[in-house]
Amino acid sequence: MNDEFITWKDWTASERMLKFREKHPIKYGIYLLWLVVQSLIAMVFVIAAALFLVYYAPIAGVVLVIIPSVFCYWIVITHGPWDDTLYLERKKFPEVYKKVDEIAKKIKSRKIHAIYIDNNFNACAVSRFSMTPFRRNYLILGYPLLCALSERGLSGCLAHEMGHISYHHSFISGIFYRLLLFWQTPALGLLIFIVIIWLKCWMRTFIFAVLPIFRQHEIDADTFCVEHLGGASIAACVVEMATKTPIFLKYNTDMLLEMQSESWENYDLARNMQKALKENPTDEKLERIINKKIRQIPNVLDEHPSFAERLKIAGCVSPWSYVRHDANALESFFTLDDEFYDMINQYYHQLLEEHAEEVKNQAETYQKYLAENPPSPNMRISKIHSAIVALAFFNPEASKKFLAECLEKMPDHPELLMMHAGDLYEKEPERAKEIFESCLEKSPYLYLQNNTNVLLQYYIDTGDRNGLQRFLEMRDKKVPNLIKTFNGKLKAGDRLIPVEKDENVVLELCRCLSKYAPIKRAYLVSRIYDEQISLHTDFCVLVENTTSFSFVLKHKNAFLEELNRIFSNAGIVFIYKRQSFCDTHLASIPGALFYDKKEYKKGKR
Repeated sequence: MNDEFITWKDWTASERMLKFREKHPIKYGIYLLWLVVQSLIAMVFVIAAALFLVYYAPIAGVVLVIIPSVFCYWIVITHGPWDDTLYLERKKFPEVYKKVDEIAKKIKSRKIHAIYIDNNFNACAVSRFSMTPFRRNYLILGYPLLCALSERGLSGCLAHEMGHISYHHSFISGIFYRLLLFWQTPALGLLIFIVIIWLKCWMRTFIFAVLPIFRQHEIDADTFCVEHLGGASIAACVVEMATKTPIFLKYNTDMLLEMQSESWENYDLARNMQKALKENPTDEKLERIINKKIRQIPNVLDEHPSFAERLKIAGCVSPWSYVRHDANALESFFTLDDEFYDMINQYYHQLLEEHAEEVKNQAETYQKYLAENPPSPNMRISKIHSAIVALAFFNPEASKKFLAECLEKMPDHPELLMMHAGDLYEKEPERAKEIFESCLEKSPYLYLQNNTNVLLQYYIDTGDRNGLQRFLEMRDKKVPNLIKTFNGKLKAGDRLIPVEKDENVVLELCRCLSKYAPIKRAYLVSRIYDEQISLHTDFCVLVENTTSFSFVLKHKNAFLEELNRIFSNAGIVFIYKRQSFCDTHLASIPGALFYDKKEYKKGKR
């Protein structure tokens, strides 16, 4: 679940659950136990259905249910957070283990058996076999976090993570995680329909029911750190992470640009990241970050308590003494030499190799698109939107400049204004919020665009519950109907315009259609939902020869599947319609007809 699917009902339900656990812990425990029992009963039904199938159809049951399920569950369950990480051997990095062991001994925590490095701006500690004599404790440190924190901040972070180990949090959360895993895995296949109605309600309820436990785990880990290492360490960790997060996000954007260049293979990611995260923001930006974090209310899906609450647990009166710090955690824990940086670079490049290739391919696609469609404020809004997105991918400044040019010509255009508000948010959040609200009022279809989450974040950042409620209730009310319209079939009365054709795509379409004798004509039309925004659906309407009896339903569906596979990147929806429908609603649209079998055979497409 993510912000895109949060409703106001979810938000209030989650907050009620937090208060319910706080005021009535016993009743809460009984309620959670009942949800677990429900799940176990449903599991029995599913397993019984699987065994029933195996009993009456042994071969089909074993091949289609048992083998795929066992294989899928084995893969998912054995997958751990240490996957895609860099293992630090104790022999090669004795100084790191010595430092961690010293902190563990000081706070009377359990021994860490293995340490890993990953690419997250975070750290975590997990245990395996935690309730047995064979217990193993693993610590995973994000390389970006090591680059950003001070030694004191990292000590607080480690003490927090060791608190999770001491309180057996990974064992408790593991039970709930595996319960959800059973229902989320695709291995259940058709058997999921046995409990589908119950599951739809149970899954959402269960996720919100266990959140108070996960949040309490974070509070307990902070308290553990305060009790054993003092409040200054956890306060330093919380404040330093808050002030360096924007720098890390900015570095990730810069890294995406670097991935598109030919120098990516030799890019010194380890040193460049360290250099970027050592820098402190300007005084103005620091003040903006801290004030925002103090006002911020925690997202209902965030396991951590609010920034202000964490500082209160640490006994921190003012965060300002922690905002400027020497980011020396990496130097304090590691011997920094060429061998170390080479190891980090090799890890990162292997980890990001596939993603970098995708980024390069996407950049080439965008560059080709821009070469064929030179950005101009005179373009149709859908083309303007595509051009802005394409430019932003490999030249953000050029994207902002083009957006400004378009706004000069269309100063009241809601979609362009919303894109501008997204760029404006960091510097002028109040102004951005006003633009967002005004644009959504003008064109509700803008709720379907992802950048409305910026407005959601504004209300969270400012602690404006009334604004948050208004936004979520309005979105909850409008979005289902908008999606229903967007996903609806092409019908009479839809607002249709000709598709701005890509000649290469049209040629390939004609070539594919000519191979199937029953298709006699084809139209390309675009359904628009609001004249002021770029949201649209492109349809390729196929007309079959009604005198042909060879084109049975199976062949029709197979043909559609093939077209969808070939043109998966073209964003076209392929459908069949009668010639009478096309004559009435499509023939009058200039350029909609792009394929006529008779004309194509004569070479007159």
